[in-house]
Amino acid sequence: MIKIGDFARLTQTSVRSLRHYDQLTVFQPMYVNDETGHRYYSVEQLPRLHRIKALQNLGLSLKEIGRLLNENITTEAIRGMLLLKQAEARQTLEDLELRLSQVETYLDLIDNEGTLPNLHVVVKSIEPWYIASRQQTISDASEIQGVFLDLHEQLTLAGIVHHEAVGIFHTQGLPEDHTYTKLPYHIADDELECAFRIDKDLSHLSNKYPFTLRTLPAVKQVASVVYQGEYIARGEGSLALYNWAGQHNYQFAYPIREVYIRINDRNLQHPQNLVEIQFPIVAK
Repeated sequence: MIKIGDFARLTQTSVRSLRHYDQLTVFQPMYVNDETGHRYYSVEQLPRLHRIKALQNLGLSLKEIGRLLNENITTEAIRGMLLLKQAEARQTLEDLELRLSQVETYLDLIDNEGTLPNLHVVVKSIEPWYIASRQQTISDASEIQGVFLDLHEQLTLAGIVHHEAVGIFHTQGLPEDHTYTKLPYHIADDELECAFRIDKDLSHLSNKYPFTLRTLPAVKQVASVVYQGEYIARGEGSLALYNWAGQHNYQFAYPIREVYIRINDRNLQHPQNLVEIQFPIVAK
């Protein structure tokens, strides 16, 4: 029998880890002295400990490892667990590659221009959103404010608590006359959905009101910037995202979203407004 301290040195495993394995019944001592509580191990246990460490290196949790070693799990179930870890490892690798690419871009800007960009691109995932919305023909950006104000009044009359406004652009691709203010999306016909975020799913009530109650689906990855200024000049934000996507080998998916974080005096053209522009992205 080998005392826990000696076994820890032999296996290059901390005493704390061995005790933790014991608590989880993943790897238990061969013998425990009832009087002293001292744990003792055997060299015959080394293969099991090595197997535990090998499975940990694959990314499996101790709970998952305990199931594998202590329960009669089918080969197909084990394969499913490893496929999940494979997917998680690939996602981690993609995240690290994206971070490396962003660092290199910032270094290039510092080397070539001696400064950092005013607009910083952030990549994140978006959870499902509950919204109340209206989609109607809008021929000019100046009409958007009126649609939001009307929708706000309708929601207030209906007693539906609502929060920040959201513009959802269903435009597919670039317009032929794409300009600075339209890159890489524009308003055409009824392709803009004006919405407000709400607290819960009220889709079952949609037939009661002159607006739509629905859920915006989750988005795995969006590239976003927060732009401060007049709504009409927000092309600077979309252009920053357009250039970023080209540098990092991404293409845009749809619909694109604008979240109106702060609108001063209910005026979309106020210079202190804050708008977050979100472009769903996929690797090319």
